[in-house]
Formats: sequence, structure tokens, C-alpha cells
Amino acid sequence: MNVDIGKLCRDLASGTDDGAFGYDLLRWAGKRETIDRVLNNPLLQTSRDKLQSAAEELRGKDIPVLPFRMFKLFDTVGERLGYEAPYFSRRKTLLVSALSAWLWNDPEDIGTLEECIWALCDDYTWSLPSHMHGSSLTIETNVGYSNTSKRRDAALNLDLFACETGLALAEICALLGDKLNPFIVERAQSEVMRRVIDSYMDKSTIQHWEVLDSNWCAVCAGSIGSAAMLLVGNDLDLAAILRNLLPVMERYIAGFSEDGACTEGLNYWTYGVSFFVVFAELLGRRTAGKLDLLSDKRFAPIALFQQNCFFPGAATLTFSDVEANDKYRPGVTCFLAEHFEEVMAPPLESAMDVMHSHCYNFAPALSDLLWTTDTLVSKQALPQPCVVYPKAQWLLCSGNDGTGFAAKAGHNDEEHNHNDVGSFLFSRHGVMLLCDIGKGEYTKSYFGPDRYDTFCTSSKSHNVPIVDGHSQRDGREYCARNVIFDQNGSISMDIAPTYAVSGLTSLVRRLSFDNKTGRLSLLDEIKVSRPMDVAERFVSFVRPRIENGAVIIEEGATSCTLSTKISQDPQIGTTEHINHQGKSEVVYTIDFILSLKENAVFELVVS
Repeated sequence: MNVDIGKLCRDLASGTDDGAFGYDLLRWAGKRETIDRVLNNPLLQTSRDKLQSAAEELRGKDIPVLPFRMFKLFDTVGERLGYEAPYFSRRKTLLVSALSAWLWNDPEDIGTLEECIWALCDDYTWSLPSHMHGSSLTIETNVGYSNTSKRRDAALNLDLFACETGLALAEICALLGDKLNPFIVERAQSEVMRRVIDSYMDKSTIQHWEVLDSNWCAVCAGSIGSAAMLLVGNDLDLAAILRNLLPVMERYIAGFSEDGACTEGLNYWTYGVSFFVVFAELLGRRTAGKLDLLSDKRFAPIALFQQNCFFPGAATLTFSDVEANDKYRPGVTCFLAEHFEEVMAPPLESAMDVMHSHCYNFAPALSDLLWTTDTLVSKQALPQPCVVYPKAQWLLCSGNDGTGFAAKAGHNDEEHNHNDVGSFLFSRHGVMLLCDIGKGEYTKSYFGPDRYDTFCTSSKSHNVPIVDGHSQRDGREYCARNVIFDQNGSISMDIAPTYAVSGLTSLVRRLSFDNKTGRLSLLDEIKVSRPMDVAERFVSFVRPRIENGAVIIEEGATSCTLSTKISQDPQIGTTEHINHQGKSEVVYTIDFILSLKENAVFELVVS
């Protein structure tokens, strides 16, 4: 994207002439009528209750410390959660005390907020050690590509959360500056400028996230740009900053599939789009409507993605590093639904409250309070019988008896990739009976060369075969071929290329979902040139049982039956899965063993 700097300066000048600059961009949010609207919005009752409860709990409590013994764990042993627990506890204090002080003006909340801001300004770094590229225990890091490159303070690393922190403090000063001690406000502004905005502009090379195709583009660039629009008053200075950031936002949009799918997962769509929209909304007002990022034709299908990822009963699509039964941001959803006619809101029971995210992302939480309207009720999405994403090669369906089905082809080198070509999931009444178990605990090895030694990222944790003892391989070349969809709930593909097993000629998988009955049929045609064993694997968090030759997966009143023509019973196994919170969960595996001497067909019906 080539930014016309002259036009950008003129557009910013238009906003300045209209009085839309600096803290004036958020001045409306501090007005009594805005606060009263938030306090009287019935859709925000849960958020208000949880905020008040958390504020009462935090009053008088010391701000958690970030000890060095925890800080060093990532680069010494690869562990993240020990440091991240108090790190995000502080972000919780920031979010709760700031939003409570804004809404209820309690002096105790203001005092807690001042202490939290003071502690954040004392931090060695706002970045997570896991995002410091192995330099968390290094004083300086070479940020260029040559021996003469400028060296910089490693503590000024700009990761997701350093950038988010900068925006949070800028927004809090804009909302509550007149209620906070002037010294606190001055120090917060100074630290945001030094650690985030000046740090970004003083870079001697491109930041790594500027060339990614993921949520990092939107979160980092959106946070820096939004903070700059609140803090930098001079149009020319602001234009210099935005000139660098607008191409990053362009890259973010270009990183989606042309059909609008977010292959790194639903929750990463929520994360990235939330910051993109915050930035776009501020930029539109800062330029008096002259710059409208939402008018990009590519963004309309991206905005539609979220509603298609919810199945009956509030089950959600869990491809990639995602958690089941995910929630959506109501404010961002209302904002998009009011800008795009086809955007609808997922089920009301799946809307998150402002305390939902364990990262306590301030800017999206504030947007949820400011932007949630009756649109959440008036534009409720209906389950779609079938949605096809041809570029991502995904098929998403909803059917009778509260059933949901999704299948994917694609390749094994996506953002937040799992080796899962040919995998699928099946839900009923919100219970994921045949599942994609989603993301595990984020550790150093999880994002390193040993990523696919982890159960949840390997194909062994997905509903795909294990061929001659081999799981799928990682890399773009390990992909489905001859992929065919239709709008009636069927997909077929040859997934043999993902295994790289000699003697496996083809493995054509056909999946057909009948939305009128909620019944799923699977047909695998396996061609081999030598004898081998194939384990047709299926995965569930729900304990299965074998009954009259069929497999029953049942949780409460919800169940499904797996029926095959194979005479011998499948092998039921258990595997430990360490989830994203670092807690152990049992995953049940169901393996139908085929001892092949020649070509074979495997059929399964899920009903």
C-alpha cells in the first residue's frame, strides 16, 4: 500500500478543523449521557455486575509484583504461565479499576487505578518474555540486519501486550484524566510515548509483526496508531506515524482468505478485528470521515466470518488454536452489524462480558460497553444449513436436532497451524461430541521446532486416519488434492499427500451432512500398493462406550452413535491434553483398525 502523505496530512487537517483530535476523540465517552446509557443498558447487566464485584475485591489490595524469578522462566525452561499469571492480574486491575472509576466515580477505584498505573510505569518491560525473541535476558538487542545496525533496549520490545498497554493508558487518560492525579497522567503519557510510539518510530528496521499475516498486524499497529491519535496533537507528526502503520493494516486485511475466512481461528479473528475496528473508528473521526478503512471491499466478507462459526447450542468452530464454546464481543459485533447489512449477531448467550478474556484487553472491553446496542437482539443470526469457504477449503453446516458439522481440507502450514487436513467436528445441542480439541498450553516448544510433538497440534488429536503408524506432516506441501464441495453439505478430498507414506496411493475422504436429519456420513476409499495398517481415528472429550457393536458418545441428554460395517470393536484410548490454562484434560480416542493387504473402503455413520 502506497500512502499518499500529502492526502493523509490534508485528511488529518480536516479532522483537526472539526475539533476531532487528541483526547477530544474520546471526550464524548466521558459525558454524563454516555455513561448513563451504559449504566442503563440491560444487555450490559452481567458486565456491570462482574465489574462491581471485581472492584470490591480489588480495593485495598496491593498490585501484584512481577518477580525476576518468574520473568526468567521462559528463556531458561520455556515456561510462560508463572510470569503471565501476575502480569495479566495487573491488567485485570487496570481494566476493573478504570472502567469502574469511569462508570461510578468511586474514590477507592480511582486510588486503585492510580496505584496500578504507577506500577505499570515502573515495569522493566510491557512485553511478555515469550515475545522477546529469545532476548528477554539480554540488555540490548541488534534490531537490524548488519553489523552496523542500531542497538536498542530489549525492554522496549513491541509485542501485542506492550502495544495494548500503551493504548489502554492513552484511553484511560482521555477518559479519566480530570479525575486522576496530574502527575500520574503526565507520567502515563510520557511512558506511552517513550515505550510505544517513540520506540516504534525510532526503529532501525521493520518490526517482525509488520510482515506477518496474522492478528499481530491489527493488534500492534492498531494499538500504536490509536494511542498516537489520542496523544499526538501535531498533524504532521501524526501523519508520519500513520504513514508507517496504514500499510500494516493493509497487510492484515490481505492476510485473510479471499473468501473472508480466518484460518488461524475464531478467537484470533475476534482479537485482530477488535483492534482493527477500534483503529478504523478513531481514524474515521480523526480525518472527518475522509479515511474509512471499513469501505475496503475485502473487509465485508471478513466481517461475516464470525456469525458462520457458531453452531446450534452455542458450539463454535475450533479449527486451529481455538477453544470450544467461544464467546464474541458484543460491542464490536454491533458496530459491524450497523455498518454491514449482512452481518448478524451470534446467539445472545454467547456474548462475552467485559471480564471474560483472561488477558483483560482494555480497548475492546471499553468498546463493548460503548457500542453494545439493541442491534444485538434485532439482528440475531439464524443457523445456516451450509456455508462454503472455497479458498480456505472449509465447509460449515447446521442441521436438525441442534446439530453442527464442519470439515476442512487446506494445507498444514496455516497460521497457528494444526496438522488436520481432512478433519471434521460434530456437535449436538452445543456439545462437541466429535471434536477438534483446540489449543494447548503455550510454551516455548509449542511455537518451536517440536510443535507437532505436542498431541493437540499433531494429526493424532484430530478426526483423521493414522497411516502405517504415521501421522500427517507439517508444511504447505502437505495438502489435500482434488477438493470438491457442494452447497448441500458434502466435501471430498484426497488426503494421502499429507502423510508422505510410501505405498499409500490415495486416501479419498468423502463427508456428507444431511441438515434435514442431522446425520453425518463418512466414506474413506484407501488405495495401497503394499500391506499396511490404517487406524481410522476419532476424538472426543466425552467418554465413549461400545454397545451392540456401535460406539455411543453421550453427555447428559445429548449423544451420538458411530456405526460402521466393521465386525471388530474399536480400540478406546485416553491421552492427556494440557489445555491453554495449563490444566490436564482427558481426551478419548476411538480407533477402528484396518489391516490392509489391498484397497479398502471404510464407512461410518454418525447419527
